[in-house]
Amino acid sequence: MRYFMSYLDAEFLEDFFKQMPTDVESDGEELEIWRHWLQFIRYKSDIDLTVTVDSTDLSYNINTAFTRELIDGYLQGKEHISINSKKLDSVTARDLVVNSEKPTFIFRNKLQNAEITEEKTGFCCVDGTSFFEKWQHYFKAKSYAISKSTVPNQLEKWSDLFLDYRYPSNAFVIVDNYIFSHKWNINNNLLKIIKEILQSSKNVKTKIDLIIVSEHFYKENGENEVSIDKLYNEIIRYLRNFSILNVNLCLVKAKYHDRLILSNYFVMDSGNSFNYFGSDGSTVLNQNTHLSLTPLTSDYSKINAYKNELSDIIEQSLEYKGTKKNRLLKSLLT
Repeated sequence: MRYFMSYLDAEFLEDFFKQMPTDVESDGEELEIWRHWLQFIRYKSDIDLTVTVDSTDLSYNINTAFTRELIDGYLQGKEHISINSKKLDSVTARDLVVNSEKPTFIFRNKLQNAEITEEKTGFCCVDGTSFFEKWQHYFKAKSYAISKSTVPNQLEKWSDLFLDYRYPSNAFVIVDNYIFSHKWNINNNLLKIIKEILQSSKNVKTKIDLIIVSEHFYKENGENEVSIDKLYNEIIRYLRNFSILNVNLCLVKAKYHDRLILSNYFVMDSGNSFNYFGSDGSTVLNQNTHLSLTPLTSDYSKINAYKNELSDIIEQSLEYKGTKKNRLLKSLLT
């Protein structure tokens, strides 16, 4: 079984091969991006291919050698390839999301189903004309520097995180032992992170799964830790203020050794918590660190270990608020 699921049509493939950069025409990176997608489809993704069939002789109208390669693979019984399943023709956006077990891409030029859009599903949708514009963001990791002094590739505020491209998604897990440790951490970092990662998912036609895992909660009046119920209600109110209503939120009090944000398409990891900024917008970290955003299409070598560890930790925790079910984790926890 492969990690991703991709819906393709022959028209997209025809456009893709027409756009193959030459060494003369490109600066080299475009050709790398083009080859990266081909390797992704060949080796990392299950494929559901739509092609035209001539009913008079049951032969396929083949536009590219690669389309023939996929069809031959299907005829040879390769389990990761389906042909003309029509799964996208009449399915609702909600049902597609609910029944999808893998991070899903839709690479199609002739998708007629108006329900299946990036906004409604949280899945990445690409046609032939938008290939390079989008796939460059799934090609390799980005790194941001967090520092009080001016440095290259510096992240100066959370709203800059997705300036170039906002990844669609319908599930997230945020892990940081100290994200709830002070009230200002929540207001100046966690809530702003949530706003940024959920911004492109406001119209997804099913619940967006969001689990936040943290060990330390701030103390009210310098005495007892704030209750998990109060934290939960504060975040729900914040989401409602931005009309983000379709969230299955769960808070879990537990310890984990890394600082991560997982989604359908990327993992972000931080060298030193996610509590970067103060109320005046300044960087408050005592030491420099880096935030890495790695598309899973580029590297998902660690993701299963993260998911398995977090699934176990979340499942075992008795202190939580909300429903633990999250489509990113190894099982549907209840």
